[in-house]
Amino acid sequence: MNEAAILEGEIIYSKPYYKLQIEAVEVFDVYSKFINWVSGEFDLYLQDTSRGIKIYYPNGWFSIKKSDCVHENIDMKITVVSKSKTGCQKKHSQLVSIYNQINSLLCKSDLKSKQY
Repeated sequence: MNEAAILEGEIIYSKPYYKLQIEAVEVFDVYSKFINWVSGEFDLYLQDTSRGIKIYYPNGWFSIKKSDCVHENIDMKITVVSKSKTGCQKKHSQLVSIYNQINSLLCKSDLKSKQY
């Protein structure tokens, strides 16, 4: 579970939007749970789930996509686009928070299963 990879990223301004892209290698189980939790967290916003997930919110959108699958690992790409830098940072921190919750829950369940 690669927690540090998702925390890295630089906000770039490209008129009229701020954009943050993050790439991480993750286990497919974590990716699918992440998509599911994000979808539930932002269920009041318009969502496109044709390739990964893309969620539109006021003044921007973000997407989570997988690109390459190698065995159980996949390359995950998260893109956050917003008209304000603060909005971009806020959505990024919300996604990181969800990701960290999933990682901590999966780590706890792995520890419990190894004990039995």
